[in-house]
Amino acid sequence: MDNFYTPIIRLAQASDALELKNLNDLFNDEDDTTLGELETSLQENNREIVVCAEIEATIVGVCCIQVMRTMCFNWQYAYITEIFVREEHRSRGIGTLLIKFSEQELLRMGIKKIFLLVGEPNVKAQKLYESLGFIEMTEKKYMKDN
Repeated sequence: MDNFYTPIIRLAQASDALELKNLNDLFNDEDDTTLGELETSLQENNREIVVCAEIEATIVGVCCIQVMRTMCFNWQYAYITEIFVREEHRSRGIGTLLIKFSEQELLRMGIKKIFLLVGEPNVKAQKLYESLGFIEMTEKKYMKDN
């Protein structure tokens, strides 16, 4: 990576809400969350970690992680719910940096198990996750929209 493209990887702050909203609108449907909801989540959701990749004061990538706790286990685990890098910044190692930073943050919290979901057609992302030590699981997934 050139120095010009070396991103700063850091935890998101409430002041990042507008940039994160714009990034989220590119990645998900524009109506999925409002700016106010996103700001509130950044300030109050202590079960989510949001990691940003910033280049020249612009957020170009994000990784969102939910910290899960259940009565069934005496340990917590994490679930990467979103990882997104702006198209013009892809293939420069930013996804790798986001995940590695996230892993270190989770280890600091004592969390050692990380899960994620990736679409079958997204072979490039699958290769990235496998290169970082993620193992494909064969469990079926279900969803219900109420």
